[in-house]
Amino acid sequence: MTVAEVLLAAVSILLTIQAIYSTALMLYAWEDEDKHARSKAPLDFDPPATRFTVLVPARDEEAVIQETMQRLVELD
Repeated sequence: MTVAEVLLAAVSILLTIQAIYSTALMLYAWEDEDKHARSKAPLDFDPPATRFTVLVPARDEEAVIQETMQRLVELD
């Protein structure tokens, strides 16, 4: 066996172990209703505390830029 084959086999084994571990964690979380409820996204959010800037690449976009900008303004 070459070094590349050994490395490929080792990576494959590690990824398989990681997949089994992730699956076990997901199944364990689904068993416990309290953990499942805590892992969900909140129903209401605090208002944003900071402002941000959106950079939109718009090279040669004359045909659709107005609609794109309107959609960005309407985002919540």
